[in-house]
Amino acid sequence: MPASFTDPKTYVRQVPIPVTSHKGIRIQARSYTNYSAAIPTRDEVRCENYSRRQMQMSNQGFQSAKNRPYKGIGDPFYLEPKKLILHALGQWDNVPEDDCKPPETDESVVEEDILHSKQEDKHKYEMQASRKKNDANELNKRLAYGRRMIRTVSLGRSFQNIVREEAENKIRMAEKELDDARELVRTTIRQPLFPSQ
Repeated sequence: MPASFTDPKTYVRQVPIPVTSHKGIRIQARSYTNYSAAIPTRDEVRCENYSRRQMQMSNQGFQSAKNRPYKGIGDPFYLEPKKLILHALGQWDNVPEDDCKPPETDESVVEEDILHSKQEDKHKYEMQASRKKNDANELNKRLAYGRRMIRTVSLGRSFQNIVREEAENKIRMAEKELDDARELVRTTIRQPLFPSQ
């Protein structure tokens, strides 16, 4: 995959997050880390949340009308990192659909990929029974990771720094696992090469 699809610096624009500004609004309570503005009032927030939830219960999900197409709660729902990041930052509307797809490759590479994918599919079919529960756990982990990334970026932390730290942690963990494996090989008791007389 080209670097332009893995490095967020290539597709995330350095613009402020489109959130409502509380400049000039009276603050009800604050601490060193957060504050709550007087507008909207708690009653307005409660009414908005209640009406949104009522709409979800009546028009979305499994409670929706049978004569209308299914509309999931929380749609649109993105699992691809680029779409998820750009949508959370409010920059997804300006990106054309074909821009997020990787460029097309050579036909010989595609044929090799098809052969390789058929072998992987066969292997996946064999492992499918034992992985059903793990797949659900993996999806939950990916969703929690996406929410955590959105929250940290919206709180003002640099996305590039987060990605760089994660890459460094992965490298550090791989080096640690390699060192542990070497230490295990070094310290295991081995049979002598020549039997003693």
